[in-house]
Amino acid sequence: MNLNRKIDMQERTIKSLQEKNEKLKNENRALRTENAQLSDKNQHYEQIIGSVDTLRAEWNARIQEALEYRKQYKDAVFAVRKIRKEYEKKFNQLNRQFKV
Repeated sequence: MNLNRKIDMQERTIKSLQEKNEKLKNENRALRTENAQLSDKNQHYEQIIGSVDTLRAEWNARIQEALEYRKQYKDAVFAVRKIRKEYEKKFNQLNRQFKV
């Protein structure tokens, strides 16, 4: 009787372990599927980050270009004002000459 009891306990233990093994296999499959989906999402987000970095670089280049144009504009305005003052001086000198 002891032997039958031991065999029965062993069979129950084996059955329990098989059930646990099957449960772990199912869980492993689910985790692999989830991992594959997360890997796909990760690649997608990396592509988005790459696009953002490209746009940021282009944005920074355009800002630098705009700053250069701004500097050129300021220089041009300064040059025009300088020329205008020179012409005003010359005009005033000519005016004085004709008034005399």
